[in-house]
Amino acid sequence: MSTTAQKLAELREKLEIAKEPAGELAIAKRAKKGIPSARERIDMLLDRGSFVEIGALMKTPGRDDAMYGDTVVVGHGTVDGRPVAVFSHDQTVFGGSVGEMFGRKVAAVLDFALKIGCPVVGINDSGGARVQDAVTSLAWYGEIGKRHEPLSALCPQISVIVGNCAGGAVYAPINTDVVVATEGSHMFVTGPDVIKAVTGESVSLEELGGARQQAEYGNVHHIAPDEKAAFEWVRQYLSYMPSNAQEKPPVINPGLEPEITPDDLELDTFMPDADNSGYDMHDILLKIFDDGEFLEVRSQTAPNIITGYARVDGHAVGVVANQPLYLSGALDAAAADKAAHFVRVCDAYDIPLVFVVDTPGFLPGVEQEKIGIIKRGGRFLFSYVEASVPKVTVVVRKAYGGGYAVMGSK
Repeated sequence: MSTTAQKLAELREKLEIAKEPAGELAIAKRAKKGIPSARERIDMLLDRGSFVEIGALMKTPGRDDAMYGDTVVVGHGTVDGRPVAVFSHDQTVFGGSVGEMFGRKVAAVLDFALKIGCPVVGINDSGGARVQDAVTSLAWYGEIGKRHEPLSALCPQISVIVGNCAGGAVYAPINTDVVVATEGSHMFVTGPDVIKAVTGESVSLEELGGARQQAEYGNVHHIAPDEKAAFEWVRQYLSYMPSNAQEKPPVINPGLEPEITPDDLELDTFMPDADNSGYDMHDILLKIFDDGEFLEVRSQTAPNIITGYARVDGHAVGVVANQPLYLSGALDAAAADKAAHFVRVCDAYDIPLVFVVDTPGFLPGVEQEKIGIIKRGGRFLFSYVEASVPKVTVVVRKAYGGGYAVMGSK
Protein backbone atom coordinates (compact mmCIF):
# COMPACT_ATOMS: atom_id res chain seq x y z
CA MET A 1 0.00 0.00 0.00
CA SER A 2 1.65 3.20 -1.16
CA THR A 3 -0.83 5.85 -2.25
CA THR A 4 -2.56 8.29 0.10
CA ALA A 5 -5.93 7.22 -1.27
CA GLN A 6 -5.24 3.61 -0.35
CA LYS A 7 -4.12 4.57 3.15
CA LEU A 8 -7.24 6.65 3.68
CA ALA A 9 -9.41 3.80 2.44
CA GLU A 10 -7.74 1.45 4.92
CA LEU A 11 -8.26 4.00 7.72
CA ARG A 12 -11.95 4.35 6.89
CA GLU A 13 -12.33 0.56 6.81
CA LYS A 14 -10.75 0.22 10.25
CA LEU A 15 -12.88 3.02 11.68
CA GLU A 16 -15.97 1.29 10.34
CA ILE A 17 -14.93 -1.98 12.03
CA ALA A 18 -14.26 -0.06 15.26
CA LYS A 19 -17.92 1.00 15.41
CA GLU A 20 -18.86 -2.65 16.04
CA PRO A 21 -15.62 -4.39 17.06
CA ALA A 22 -17.42 -7.60 18.09
CA GLY A 23 -19.39 -7.64 14.82
CA GLU A 24 -22.79 -9.18 14.22
CA LEU A 25 -22.55 -11.24 17.40
CA ALA A 26 -22.51 -8.07 19.50
CA ILE A 27 -25.49 -6.63 17.65
CA ALA A 28 -27.48 -9.82 18.23
CA LYS A 29 -26.45 -9.88 21.91
CA ARG A 30 -27.69 -6.30 22.45
CA ALA A 31 -30.88 -6.96 20.53
CA LYS A 32 -31.62 -9.94 22.78
CA LYS A 33 -31.09 -7.83 25.89
CA GLY A 34 -32.85 -4.81 24.43
CA ILE A 35 -29.99 -2.42 25.20
CA PRO A 36 -28.32 0.28 23.07
CA SER A 37 -24.65 0.33 22.06
CA ALA A 38 -21.98 2.34 23.87
CA ARG A 39 -22.07 4.98 21.13
CA GLU A 40 -25.87 5.13 21.10
CA ARG A 41 -25.77 5.82 24.83
CA ILE A 42 -23.37 8.71 24.26
CA ASP A 43 -25.65 10.06 21.53
CA MET A 44 -28.60 10.02 23.97
CA LEU A 45 -26.58 12.14 26.39
CA LEU A 46 -24.88 14.69 24.16
CA ASP A 47 -26.16 17.35 21.79
CA ARG A 48 -26.87 15.83 18.40
CA GLY A 49 -23.78 15.52 16.22
CA SER A 50 -21.40 16.97 18.82
CA PHE A 51 -19.49 13.83 19.80
CA VAL A 52 -15.79 13.67 18.89
CA GLU A 53 -14.29 10.25 19.60
CA ILE A 54 -10.74 9.68 20.87
CA GLY A 55 -8.77 6.44 20.48
CA ALA A 56 -11.23 4.49 18.37
CA LEU A 57 -8.44 2.33 16.89
CA MET A 58 -6.56 1.58 20.11
CA LYS A 59 -6.26 -2.10 20.98
CA THR A 60 -4.12 -4.31 23.18
CA PRO A 61 -0.80 -5.06 21.46
CA GLY A 62 0.46 -8.64 21.09
CA ARG A 63 -2.95 -10.31 21.38
CA ASP A 64 -4.66 -12.10 18.51
CA ASP A 65 -8.11 -11.58 20.02
CA ALA A 66 -7.63 -7.83 20.63
CA MET A 67 -10.43 -5.63 19.31
CA TYR A 68 -10.51 -1.98 18.34
CA GLY A 69 -11.53 0.36 21.14
CA ASP A 70 -10.68 -2.13 23.91
CA THR A 71 -14.18 -2.20 25.50
CA VAL A 72 -14.69 1.55 25.98
CA VAL A 73 -15.71 4.51 23.83
CA VAL A 74 -14.30 7.87 24.96
CA GLY A 75 -14.38 11.42 23.69
CA HIS A 76 -16.03 14.78 24.18
CA GLY A 77 -19.06 16.70 22.98
CA THR A 78 -21.54 19.23 24.28
CA VAL A 79 -24.64 19.36 26.49
CA ASP A 80 -26.72 22.48 25.84
CA GLY A 81 -23.72 23.86 23.96
CA ARG A 82 -21.24 23.43 26.83
CA PRO A 83 -18.29 21.00 26.60
CA VAL A 84 -18.54 17.63 28.38
CA ALA A 85 -16.09 14.72 28.46
CA VAL A 86 -17.60 11.25 28.31
CA PHE A 87 -16.71 7.57 28.35
CA SER A 88 -19.02 4.61 27.80
CA HIS A 89 -18.29 0.93 28.48
CA ASP A 90 -18.89 -1.51 25.62
CA GLN A 91 -20.34 -4.55 27.37
CA THR A 92 -20.20 -6.66 24.19
CA VAL A 93 -16.38 -6.63 24.12
CA PHE A 94 -14.79 -8.66 26.95
CA GLY A 95 -17.79 -7.76 29.13
CA GLY A 96 -16.70 -4.12 29.28
CA SER A 97 -13.77 -5.17 31.49
CA VAL A 98 -10.76 -2.97 32.13
CA GLY A 99 -7.50 -3.66 30.28
CA GLU A 100 -4.45 -1.49 29.66
CA MET A 101 -5.80 0.31 26.59
CA PHE A 102 -9.15 0.84 28.34
CA GLY A 103 -7.26 2.45 31.22
CA ARG A 104 -5.16 4.62 28.94
CA LYS A 105 -8.24 5.87 27.07
CA VAL A 106 -10.26 6.74 30.19
CA ALA A 107 -7.21 8.36 31.79
CA ALA A 108 -6.73 10.46 28.64
CA VAL A 109 -10.31 11.73 28.61
CA LEU A 110 -10.13 12.56 32.35
CA ASP A 111 -6.90 14.47 31.67
CA PHE A 112 -8.72 16.30 28.87
CA ALA A 113 -11.52 17.31 31.26
CA LEU A 114 -9.00 18.56 33.82
CA LYS A 115 -7.10 20.51 31.16
CA ILE A 116 -10.08 22.42 29.76
CA GLY A 117 -12.22 22.42 32.91
CA CYS A 118 -15.38 20.56 31.90
CA PRO A 119 -17.74 17.98 33.46
CA VAL A 120 -17.15 14.25 33.02
CA VAL A 121 -19.92 11.69 32.53
CA GLY A 122 -19.07 7.99 32.83
CA ILE A 123 -21.54 5.45 31.44
CA ASN A 124 -20.85 2.22 33.31
CA ASP A 125 -21.69 -1.34 32.17
CA SER A 126 -18.70 -3.44 33.19
CA GLY A 127 -17.74 -6.55 35.10
CA GLY A 128 -14.66 -4.81 36.49
CA ALA A 129 -11.04 -5.90 36.07
CA ARG A 130 -10.01 -8.08 33.12
CA VAL A 131 -8.68 -11.33 34.55
CA GLN A 132 -6.51 -12.00 31.49
CA ASP A 133 -4.60 -8.75 32.08
CA ALA A 134 -3.91 -9.59 35.75
CA VAL A 135 -2.09 -6.82 37.63
CA THR A 136 -2.00 -4.52 34.59
CA SER A 137 -5.77 -4.13 34.82
CA LEU A 138 -5.59 -3.31 38.54
CA ALA A 139 -2.78 -0.83 37.96
CA TRP A 140 -4.89 1.10 35.47
CA TYR A 141 -7.76 1.26 37.92
CA GLY A 142 -5.27 2.97 40.20
CA GLU A 143 -4.27 5.38 37.43
CA ILE A 144 -7.92 6.23 36.75
CA GLY A 145 -8.38 6.87 40.48
CA LYS A 146 -5.48 9.32 40.40
CA ARG A 147 -7.38 11.33 37.77
CA HIS A 148 -10.65 11.39 39.71
CA GLU A 149 -9.01 13.02 42.73
CA PRO A 150 -7.88 16.33 41.12
CA LEU A 151 -11.22 16.58 39.31
CA SER A 152 -13.13 16.24 42.59
CA ALA A 153 -14.74 19.56 43.61
CA LEU A 154 -13.21 21.15 40.49
CA CYS A 155 -15.27 19.71 37.63
CA PRO A 156 -18.67 18.00 38.03
CA GLN A 157 -18.36 14.21 37.76
CA ILE A 158 -21.45 12.09 37.05
CA SER A 159 -21.66 8.30 36.82
CA VAL A 160 -24.51 6.44 35.10
CA ILE A 161 -24.98 2.75 35.94
CA VAL A 162 -26.79 1.00 33.08
CA GLY A 163 -25.91 -2.67 33.60
CA ASN A 164 -24.32 -5.08 36.06
CA CYS A 165 -21.22 -3.41 37.49
CA ALA A 166 -18.75 -4.99 39.90
CA GLY A 167 -15.36 -4.34 41.49
CA GLY A 168 -13.53 -1.37 40.04
CA ALA A 169 -16.59 -0.51 37.96
CA VAL A 170 -18.31 0.57 41.20
CA TYR A 171 -15.30 1.91 43.11
CA ALA A 172 -14.72 4.61 40.49
CA PRO A 173 -18.37 5.78 40.24
CA ILE A 174 -18.81 6.03 44.02
CA ASN A 175 -16.05 8.66 44.09
CA THR A 176 -17.88 10.94 41.66
CA ASP A 177 -20.37 13.65 42.67
CA VAL A 178 -23.52 11.85 41.57
CA VAL A 179 -24.44 8.25 40.70
CA VAL A 180 -27.50 7.68 38.50
CA ALA A 181 -28.79 4.13 38.00
CA THR A 182 -31.48 2.64 35.81
CA GLU A 183 -34.13 0.23 37.04
CA GLY A 184 -32.76 -3.24 36.46
CA SER A 185 -29.10 -2.22 36.86
CA HIS A 186 -26.94 -3.63 39.66
CA MET A 187 -23.76 -2.67 41.44
CA PHE A 188 -21.73 -4.67 43.96
CA VAL A 189 -18.13 -5.40 44.95
CA THR A 190 -18.52 -9.12 44.16
CA GLY A 191 -21.46 -11.01 42.68
CA PRO A 192 -23.72 -13.63 44.27
CA ASP A 193 -21.65 -16.59 42.99
CA VAL A 194 -18.44 -15.31 44.58
CA ILE A 195 -20.21 -14.56 47.86
CA LYS A 196 -21.68 -18.06 47.89
CA ALA A 197 -18.26 -19.61 47.31
CA VAL A 198 -16.42 -17.51 49.90
CA THR A 199 -18.93 -17.01 52.73
CA GLY A 200 -21.62 -19.60 52.01
CA GLU A 201 -24.30 -16.88 51.89
CA SER A 202 -27.05 -17.20 49.29
CA VAL A 203 -28.35 -13.91 47.94
CA SER A 204 -30.11 -12.86 44.77
CA LEU A 205 -28.72 -10.30 42.34
CA GLU A 206 -31.49 -7.85 43.24
CA GLU A 207 -31.10 -8.25 47.00
CA LEU A 208 -27.35 -7.82 46.76
CA GLY A 209 -27.00 -4.86 44.44
CA GLY A 210 -30.29 -3.77 42.86
CA ALA A 211 -30.59 -0.06 42.11
CA ARG A 212 -33.20 0.49 44.81
CA GLN A 213 -31.17 -1.42 47.37
CA GLN A 214 -28.12 0.68 46.58
CA ALA A 215 -30.21 3.85 46.80
CA GLU A 216 -31.27 2.82 50.30
CA TYR A 217 -27.60 2.28 51.19
CA GLY A 218 -26.88 5.83 50.02
CA ASN A 219 -24.80 4.80 46.98
CA VAL A 220 -27.22 5.94 44.26
CA HIS A 221 -28.49 9.51 43.94
CA HIS A 222 -31.22 8.97 41.35
CA ILE A 223 -33.03 5.97 39.87
CA ALA A 224 -34.39 6.38 36.34
CA PRO A 225 -36.99 4.07 34.76
CA ASP A 226 -34.87 3.61 31.62
CA GLU A 227 -31.69 4.83 29.96
CA LYS A 228 -33.34 7.67 28.05
CA ALA A 229 -34.76 9.07 31.30
CA ALA A 230 -31.37 8.65 33.01
CA PHE A 231 -29.54 10.68 30.38
CA GLU A 232 -32.26 13.35 30.40
CA TRP A 233 -31.86 13.63 34.18
CA VAL A 234 -28.09 14.05 33.74
CA ARG A 235 -28.66 16.82 31.19
CA GLN A 236 -30.97 18.58 33.66
CA TYR A 237 -28.44 18.14 36.46
CA LEU A 238 -25.69 19.68 34.34
CA SER A 239 -27.93 22.70 33.62
CA TYR A 240 -27.64 23.61 37.31
CA MET A 241 -23.86 23.05 37.42
CA PRO A 242 -21.00 25.27 36.28
CA SER A 243 -18.53 23.74 33.85
CA ASN A 244 -15.99 23.94 36.66
CA ALA A 245 -15.55 25.49 40.09
CA GLN A 246 -14.01 28.65 38.59
CA GLU A 247 -17.15 29.46 36.59
CA LYS A 248 -20.80 30.18 37.36
CA PRO A 249 -23.77 27.96 36.45
CA PRO A 250 -25.80 29.13 33.46
CA VAL A 251 -28.56 31.67 34.13
CA ILE A 252 -31.81 30.42 32.58
CA ASN A 253 -34.95 32.51 32.00
CA PRO A 254 -34.27 35.38 34.43
CA GLY A 255 -37.28 37.58 35.16
CA LEU A 256 -39.69 34.79 34.24
CA GLU A 257 -42.11 35.57 37.09
CA PRO A 258 -41.87 39.30 37.85
CA GLU A 259 -45.42 39.50 39.24
CA ILE A 260 -47.18 37.74 42.11
CA THR A 261 -49.17 34.78 40.76
CA PRO A 262 -52.14 32.82 42.16
CA ASP A 263 -49.67 30.03 43.00
CA ASP A 264 -47.71 32.49 45.12
CA LEU A 265 -50.84 33.50 47.03
CA GLU A 266 -51.49 29.86 47.96
CA LEU A 267 -48.44 30.09 50.23
CA ASP A 268 -50.65 32.17 52.59
CA THR A 269 -53.06 29.30 53.20
CA PHE A 270 -51.19 25.99 52.89
CA MET A 271 -50.31 25.54 56.57
CA PRO A 272 -52.60 23.08 58.48
CA ASP A 273 -54.33 24.48 61.58
CA ALA A 274 -53.12 21.65 63.81
CA ASP A 275 -49.47 21.83 64.83
CA ASN A 276 -48.99 18.08 64.42
CA SER A 277 -50.56 17.85 60.94
CA GLY A 278 -48.32 17.13 57.97
CA TYR A 279 -48.18 18.55 54.46
CA ASP A 280 -46.05 17.80 51.40
CA MET A 281 -43.03 20.10 51.33
CA HIS A 282 -42.67 19.46 47.59
CA ASP A 283 -45.80 21.56 47.01
CA ILE A 284 -44.17 24.47 48.84
CA LEU A 285 -40.89 24.20 46.97
CA LEU A 286 -42.62 24.24 43.58
CA LYS A 287 -44.33 27.50 44.54
CA ILE A 288 -41.27 29.22 45.98
CA PHE A 289 -38.86 28.80 43.07
CA ASP A 290 -38.86 29.74 39.38
CA ASP A 291 -41.41 28.18 37.05
CA GLY A 292 -42.32 25.34 39.41
CA GLU A 293 -39.09 23.56 38.59
CA PHE A 294 -37.25 21.40 41.12
CA LEU A 295 -34.67 18.68 40.38
CA GLU A 296 -34.59 16.37 43.38
CA VAL A 297 -31.42 14.44 44.28
CA ARG A 298 -31.53 11.19 46.31
CA SER A 299 -35.30 11.11 46.62
CA GLN A 300 -35.13 7.35 47.33
CA THR A 301 -32.95 7.87 50.42
CA ALA A 302 -33.99 9.44 53.75
CA PRO A 303 -37.32 10.92 52.55
CA ASN A 304 -37.58 12.99 55.76
CA ILE A 305 -35.22 15.49 54.15
CA ILE A 306 -35.40 16.82 50.60
CA THR A 307 -32.34 17.88 48.63
CA GLY A 308 -32.26 19.22 45.10
CA TYR A 309 -31.78 22.13 42.73
CA ALA A 310 -34.04 25.00 41.74
CA ARG A 311 -33.68 28.53 40.37
CA VAL A 312 -34.26 32.00 41.76
CA ASP A 313 -34.59 34.58 39.00
CA GLY A 314 -32.80 32.18 36.67
CA HIS A 315 -29.87 31.52 39.03
CA ALA A 316 -29.20 27.97 40.31
CA VAL A 317 -29.61 27.34 44.05
CA GLY A 318 -29.30 24.22 46.17
CA VAL A 319 -32.31 23.42 48.36
CA VAL A 320 -32.34 21.51 51.66
CA ALA A 321 -35.84 21.10 53.12
CA ASN A 322 -37.51 19.06 55.83
CA GLN A 323 -40.41 16.79 54.80
CA PRO A 324 -43.19 16.79 57.46
CA LEU A 325 -44.84 13.73 55.87
CA TYR A 326 -41.94 11.51 57.05
CA LEU A 327 -40.93 11.31 60.70
CA SER A 328 -42.61 14.73 61.05
CA GLY A 329 -39.51 16.21 59.41
CA ALA A 330 -37.19 14.93 62.17
CA LEU A 331 -33.55 14.46 61.20
CA ASP A 332 -31.96 11.02 61.54
CA ALA A 333 -28.51 9.68 60.70
CA ALA A 334 -29.36 8.88 57.07
CA ALA A 335 -30.84 12.35 56.54
CA ALA A 336 -27.73 13.95 58.02
CA ASP A 337 -25.47 12.04 55.61
CA LYS A 338 -27.66 12.92 52.66
CA ALA A 339 -27.78 16.62 53.48
CA ALA A 340 -24.08 16.92 54.38
CA HIS A 341 -22.99 15.48 51.01
CA PHE A 342 -25.39 17.76 49.14
CA VAL A 343 -24.23 20.89 51.00
CA ARG A 344 -20.59 20.06 50.22
CA VAL A 345 -21.31 19.64 46.50
CA CYS A 346 -23.09 23.01 46.40
CA ASP A 347 -20.23 24.66 48.28
CA ALA A 348 -17.66 23.16 45.89
CA TYR A 349 -19.40 24.65 42.85
CA ASP A 350 -20.35 27.97 44.45
CA ILE A 351 -24.09 27.32 44.35
CA PRO A 352 -26.04 29.29 47.02
CA LEU A 353 -28.06 27.30 49.55
CA VAL A 354 -31.69 27.76 50.56
CA PHE A 355 -32.88 25.93 53.70
CA VAL A 356 -36.65 25.47 54.00
CA VAL A 357 -37.20 24.44 57.60
CA ASP A 358 -39.92 22.62 59.50
CA THR A 359 -38.29 20.19 61.92
CA PRO A 360 -38.73 19.10 65.54
CA GLY A 361 -34.98 18.37 65.67
CA PHE A 362 -32.96 15.16 65.63
CA LEU A 363 -34.74 11.82 66.00
CA PRO A 364 -34.08 10.30 69.45
CA GLY A 365 -33.65 6.58 70.10
CA VAL A 366 -31.25 3.77 70.92
CA GLU A 367 -31.00 2.66 67.28
CA GLN A 368 -29.98 6.14 66.17
CA GLU A 369 -27.26 6.25 68.81
CA LYS A 370 -25.99 2.84 67.68
CA ILE A 371 -25.61 3.94 64.06
CA GLY A 372 -23.77 7.13 64.96
CA ILE A 373 -26.26 9.99 65.00
CA ILE A 374 -23.77 12.10 66.97
CA LYS A 375 -20.98 11.70 64.43
CA ARG A 376 -23.20 11.89 61.36
CA GLY A 377 -25.28 14.78 62.67
CA GLY A 378 -22.05 16.58 63.52
CA ARG A 379 -20.86 16.17 59.94
CA PHE A 380 -24.04 17.85 58.71
CA LEU A 381 -23.42 20.75 61.07
CA PHE A 382 -19.80 20.99 59.99
CA SER A 383 -20.74 21.00 56.28
CA TYR A 384 -23.11 23.91 56.92
CA VAL A 385 -20.56 25.89 58.93
CA GLU A 386 -17.80 25.12 56.44
CA ALA A 387 -19.80 26.21 53.39
CA SER A 388 -18.77 29.66 52.18
CA VAL A 389 -21.62 30.18 49.69
CA PRO A 390 -24.59 32.49 50.43
CA LYS A 391 -27.15 30.77 52.70
CA VAL A 392 -30.79 31.75 53.09
CA THR A 393 -33.10 30.13 55.66
CA VAL A 394 -36.90 30.07 55.45
CA VAL A 395 -38.50 28.73 58.64
CA VAL A 396 -41.91 27.53 57.52
CA ARG A 397 -43.31 26.38 60.88
CA LYS A 398 -40.71 25.34 63.44
CA ALA A 399 -36.99 24.78 64.00
CA TYR A 400 -36.21 23.04 67.29
CA GLY A 401 -33.13 21.66 69.04
CA GLY A 402 -30.18 20.51 66.97
CA GLY A 403 -32.35 20.83 63.88
CA TYR A 404 -32.28 24.60 64.39
CA ALA A 405 -28.48 24.58 64.20
CA VAL A 406 -27.91 22.29 61.22
CA MET A 407 -30.79 23.65 59.08
CA GLY A 408 -29.23 27.08 58.78
CA SER A 409 -31.31 28.78 61.47
CA LYS A 410 -28.14 30.42 62.85
